Amino acid sequence: MAKYFPNQSISQVHGKAKRQDDVIYYAMYHPAAALHQGSLRKTIETDMVKIPQILAQAEKLTEDEAEPQQLSLF
Repeated sequence: MAKYFPNQSISQVHGKAKRQDDVIYYAMYHPAAALHQGSLRKTIETDMVKIPQILAQAEKLTEDEAEPQQLSLF
């Protein structure tokens, strides 16, 4: 996630899409997160329901011109 949504946490960007290099990136919690935190189930379901809408509006997503960053291992 750090590569496509730098300096942001999943709780900030889940449910948001962006286009970069003609690819659409859509941040979501991993579905297994709902097994560990039941409160995330509704959030994950809501994010999944948005996928067809995002694909239908793919042309409207703006291209992000992000500067390449070196990822840290620590």
